[in-house]
Amino acid sequence: MILALFIHLGKDILGIEMGFLTFLGWFTLASLMVNEVRSILENLVECGYRVPDFLTKGLAVTEKLIYAGAEIKE
Repeated sequence: MILALFIHLGKDILGIEMGFLTFLGWFTLASLMVNEVRSILENLVECGYRVPDFLTKGLAVTEKLIYAGAEIKE
């Protein structure tokens, strides 16, 4: 709801297209979810539970893909 407000205010008051905020919000959500799931899996491994390899490898690949698109090269 706040995102829609920012997009509306940017378009009507500032005359700036703020649609990129939607992408930024989804990117942030995906990053947080990957980090949290990875943390949970790491904690399960530390507690001695057997976690399937495809879960840990899949999360590593997903994290690399997310951050590969976010790298800012100087």
